[in-house]
Amino acid sequence: MMPRPCTTRFCDQTFDGQDPAGVRRAVGTLMLYRCAAERHANRFTIPDTYVDAMEMLAARLSPTSKDELRQTLEASTGNNAFSEYLAADRFRLAGQVWLAQGGADYASQAFESAADAWATAAQAFLLANDAGMAAHSYVKAAEAQTRQGGYRRVAELYQSAENAYRKAGLLERAAESCTAAAVAYRAAPQSEEVHPGEVQAAWQRAADAWRDAAFANPQSLSGAHALYKAADALMEAGQPGKAGDEYFLAANRYGHTGQPEAQARAALAAADARRQAGWLEGAAAACLVAARVFAQMGQHEPAAHAYMQMADLWTRLGEGGNVPAVQGYENAADAYTRAGLPAQAAHARRKAADIYERVANAHVQAGNVRAAAVAWHKAAAAWKSVAAAHLAAGQHKEADDASCKAAEAEQRRADAADLWLAEALAKAKGNTHLAWHEEAAAAWSEVATSYALVGEHPSAAAAWRKTAEARQAAGHDPIKTQEAIDNAYEQENLSGSA
Repeated sequence: MMPRPCTTRFCDQTFDGQDPAGVRRAVGTLMLYRCAAERHANRFTIPDTYVDAMEMLAARLSPTSKDELRQTLEASTGNNAFSEYLAADRFRLAGQVWLAQGGADYASQAFESAADAWATAAQAFLLANDAGMAAHSYVKAAEAQTRQGGYRRVAELYQSAENAYRKAGLLERAAESCTAAAVAYRAAPQSEEVHPGEVQAAWQRAADAWRDAAFANPQSLSGAHALYKAADALMEAGQPGKAGDEYFLAANRYGHTGQPEAQARAALAAADARRQAGWLEGAAAACLVAARVFAQMGQHEPAAHAYMQMADLWTRLGEGGNVPAVQGYENAADAYTRAGLPAQAAHARRKAADIYERVANAHVQAGNVRAAAVAWHKAAAAWKSVAAAHLAAGQHKEADDASCKAAEAEQRRADAADLWLAEALAKAKGNTHLAWHEEAAAAWSEVATSYALVGEHPSAAAAWRKTAEARQAAGHDPIKTQEAIDNAYEQENLSGSA
């Protein structure tokens, strides 16, 4: 520590003389903190705080000394009073001075001057190894520059803040600054000639920053929020496929942290992003997650909406999506019913019935009478459900229309079943006559199934016994033969109960 007379002379020449004792005490306090740091000593024995001492000196600097202090930022070393008595603390003091200058400029609406002052303060704090204050100062500079215009510089200041926050280990703050930079680039007028590629790159950088923040807190709710914001940034960057994956990761993270509402919303966001990217199967899978979460929460209407979205997506995939689409529409109808929305339930059941009918017609055109009979059977049942749903909604005209469709589907089922029966019976008799026992067993099995479908239970029972005989003659496993006999008994029982 310097001798007292030298310290006194420095204080008298540098500060405004308003509180000389307080100034000398503050300078001495800073010296004590430096000594404690160099010797790894306990700083808690120092009576005054470092922050109070710094604020005292910043408030009492003379105008001339402020100018001299600002000049010290241009060189980190040099023989001057500030470097001799304050050492590295002069940079922090300079930062405080420039912060105050920025505040005065901002209050007088000199926004660009305020931005310059706060950016200089940030540089001073970086020299003082105070990355947190540097980042704070860069953010203030960016906010001031926003008032003035010049969005490219706004973006650059926010990016400087991001770097400082990263240095300070404040990754979420870094990501927020990075996002603000991207927003500034996007808001830049044409006169600033910001290229679209720059905007896209800024959003990509924001996504990376949010992902870093997320993986720094992998099991936390804040980590889930960060993943969601990373996905938002990727959407802005024009990458819906990658965004969909991030939204889905966020949904999983929300689920693990006990946030089902947020989980469902994130899953729906994933579905929308994947749909935009053209990945319809992935979008449907995300909708299913959302629907199930809503259902578990007892939120039946949003669950129904999610099931409908899922089913619509599967429908767009064509024939291969028919089965999950029907299941989705039927689940949606059940959810709408639980939500007390019978009209919407009827609409969902009608869409399922339309698919069954479309499938049945396709089988008819392909000449597959067996598949057509089964499909028309399902279509008839579906249209009966539609009629019941319309009745529950008080929609009698629509219910009558659905009942007519059910009757028509039932008749077409019967027609297809008759054709199937005739084909199967001819094949079964022919194979039996030729002693082709393997083929006969398969054919008689079809005959039995066909008779059962049209409600001819005694004939179905007889056909199952023919199946058993053929299987036995073909040397089938006895279990398979017994299975046919059991089916015969079942049909005979159905005949008796009828």
